[in-house]
Amino acid sequence: MHSSNVTSSNLVTRRRVATSIVASGVVAASTLAVASSAMAQIDPNVTTPTGYYVLLGATEAQVNTYRAQGFRIIDIDRVASNSFDAVLVQNTGDYANSGETWFAGATEATITGALAGKRLIDLQPFESGGSTLHTAVLVSNTGDDAVPGWGWLYAQTSTAAIDTWTDNNNLRAINLQRYTVGGSTRWSGVAISNTGAAGATGLWAWGKTPAQIVSIVNANPGFLTDVEVATQGGGGVQPTFNIVQIDKPIRGWWYYYGLDSTQIIAQANALGARPIDVERYTDANGATKFFVVYVDNTNTIESRMRGLMDPATDADFGCYLKEVNGPVLASLNADFPAEIASTMKFVHAVREVQRASQGLEGPLGLDAIVYNSDTMNPDECPDGNSSNAVNEPIRTVLWRMLNQSDNNATLLIANRCGGNAALTSWLGSNGIAGVTLNHTLGCLCGDGGLATPNTGPAREICALYEKAATNALFNTAWEDELWGVMFGSNTFGIGRFDDTVDAQAAGLPLSSTQLNQFKADFWYRYKDGGYGCSYPPAPQRLWGGIAGIVRIPFKSASGVVTPREFVGMTFAHDGAVIDVCYSAWASLFAEQIRAALESWVSSCPQPNILVQPQPETVYEGEMATFSVVAQSNQTLTYRWLRNGFALSNGVQFNGTTTPNLQVLAADYLEGQYSCRVTAACGSERVSNAVQLTVLPPLCPADLDGSGDVGAADLSMLLAAWGSNGGAADLDGNGTVGASDLSQLLVAWGACG
Repeated sequence: MHSSNVTSSNLVTRRRVATSIVASGVVAASTLAVASSAMAQIDPNVTTPTGYYVLLGATEAQVNTYRAQGFRIIDIDRVASNSFDAVLVQNTGDYANSGETWFAGATEATITGALAGKRLIDLQPFESGGSTLHTAVLVSNTGDDAVPGWGWLYAQTSTAAIDTWTDNNNLRAINLQRYTVGGSTRWSGVAISNTGAAGATGLWAWGKTPAQIVSIVNANPGFLTDVEVATQGGGGVQPTFNIVQIDKPIRGWWYYYGLDSTQIIAQANALGARPIDVERYTDANGATKFFVVYVDNTNTIESRMRGLMDPATDADFGCYLKEVNGPVLASLNADFPAEIASTMKFVHAVREVQRASQGLEGPLGLDAIVYNSDTMNPDECPDGNSSNAVNEPIRTVLWRMLNQSDNNATLLIANRCGGNAALTSWLGSNGIAGVTLNHTLGCLCGDGGLATPNTGPAREICALYEKAATNALFNTAWEDELWGVMFGSNTFGIGRFDDTVDAQAAGLPLSSTQLNQFKADFWYRYKDGGYGCSYPPAPQRLWGGIAGIVRIPFKSASGVVTPREFVGMTFAHDGAVIDVCYSAWASLFAEQIRAALESWVSSCPQPNILVQPQPETVYEGEMATFSVVAQSNQTLTYRWLRNGFALSNGVQFNGTTTPNLQVLAADYLEGQYSCRVTAACGSERVSNAVQLTVLPPLCPADLDGSGDVGAADLSMLLAAWGSNGGAADLDGNGTVGASDLSQLLVAWGACG
């Protein structure tokens, strides 16, 4: 192992064990947004979400087809004559490089002739007709992509030669290859100057087994940037790899070995990641496998949702969020064919409402009476036995299906819609081809094994919600019929969203009145569900999901509430713990809720307090006055507070709802006084809290409180002579006597 240490950076999160995720699609592209600003591309540690392709066994022409669509190569391997595995990234924004060029097989002279203003990032020498050719990728060595120096070597007879070359020239490796020419092993390398912006704590190693790579990565901070096959496996012998690792800041990265071709994109989707290196190899058993390095490719919402769900479940999980008639806001594993249990019953509800809207249930529509043979066993796998059979309206059956998650009611509706095959076909005819109904809801767990599961990818379940909300299937009146038989704010009020709204409102200058009104205007409908199957001694496995539509009340600048609709789903598939998919659902909408709350703040600014109240000091019996001056384009109301509690007019206070407060008799009313100023639109601001201090009376010898010291006061003092004090104990020594008489005589006359 060879290292080059210049700087150090943060440790990153990694996963190291391949999982058996299976999905279709080897050649795939992400659909995430692309950033618009440029960033240095010296190392592949940029994690701005972007589009990508992974090509396996593609021809030179096929690779160029994708390049012509605006993608550039970041990793390529020649696997056979005119057959390449390649990773491409969208050539825009942070990843733009106008000078990307590649050669499927070129001589040294051809590459050298193309290097003006460019540098190599990937080099794979190979033998062709007794000569050495190269598969190579070049990029512009200018602007943000420039490095102060770089070089390449090939035809080296030892790895030590490349290590010595990098040491003597202060370079660090970015690509290392082992190849054979004329039956002899040779090595090549591409390296860049390890100085300035290109400097990093780096290491590279030659010919390491997967187990050795795990040990290296565990022992050294940083992430893998290049993996190349050194020797193939087979016959019980493990393959080996050359690796390059650097320690630079990165949001997240992962590596997996032992993946098959179907798992490459499935794993990327599960992680919310994009591959940066895909290496085909033969394992010890002679099977073709892939070693893949991924970096984070999520946006803020996706990353946050992954952080919520990943540590809390062992299941395959994901989420999807889209504004109705607007952009996709989050898509984490959203095309995974998940078994979503009773969440699927929304399909039955939408189709039945559409049938009623089309007159297929007769003139009464959802009020048509049907025979429901079992209303007593909502959780069972329908067995055909009657129990408390009733005749009831279809809307009641829908309510049982959606709110009690009644499986017998679901089967009744499914049969009215033509059964599972008809429902699946109907979905496909409406552009929702990934949702399939295979088993009767409530009957996933068969005798000793699983029935064929239903599948409901989050993207497509949400698409059905959006169709229901946009008159694509029926008009608004029938849409309201659908929402009317579902759980949501009609049943629970703010319910599931209370904690999320409160968390997003924290720190915003919203009054309790505004926040309560926001919650009152908040609207949602949803359907959730979960299954569990257990076949001892195997542990119980669970499947579940929750999907719905949310109307979040935004406010315009003029203060008009303008709701925006969003559809969203979270799911957890085949795990021992799945509850997080339910608890995380409300959080999926957090950023949109925050934006809406901020619109309420913007539409109703807090009043400005121009003049704050000032502290007051008075004597017992005197009146204190506090004043505030506030400004707003709204009508203002006022409420004075003492120690945070609202005051009312009466014997002690006057003007409690005006800019000027009078404390009429301040004897026992010391404390902190402030004024809450509220605008007509609901915003408020509380003034500074200021202290009222009450001093003892100015004329203590005025025992009768008449305003002067005279005979009546003298009489009161003499009556208390020799006693233990009280008001007549003017010197405070505990006894009324000559000293007190002397003080009274000195004060004789009018007070003050």
